[in-house]
This record gives sequence, structure tokens and C-alpha cells, in this order.
Amino acid sequence: MVALKMTKYEENEHVLLCYLSGQMSERQWQAHCADRAFRGWLTNRQCRNKTGADVTSFSRSRMLSGFNRT
Repeated sequence: MVALKMTKYEENEHVLLCYLSGQMSERQWQAHCADRAFRGWLTNRQCRNKTGADVTSFSRSRMLSGFNRT
């Protein structure tokens, strides 16, 4: 069996989905947000998708309130 390697984009998407679904603690999320590259990716993604989420505060409730569910 061959393990497939995720791209950095896929890894970041996976982290975001785990957080939004509640599978990740706030402490774990803040550790990811401390990573400059991840924080930049997240800010870019939110701006690109125009979710309306607050990109200065990466809290679950604020992100979900502006999350496009279509």
C-alpha cells in the first residue's frame, strides 16, 4: 500500500476543517495560528473567498459566523 502525501494546501485545509468541526482544541488551533506561513495562508484564503470572517482573530465562533455554507 502506498501512502499519499498531502500538499501543503491540503494539509492547511485539513487543519482548518478539523478546527471548524470541533475536532481540535483552542490550544492546538492557537499553536497552528502561531505559524506565520499557516496564518498567512488562512488570511489569504479568507480574503480570497470573501467569507466575511474576522481575519485578525482566528476564533471558531467568528470564523463560523462568516463561513460560506453554500
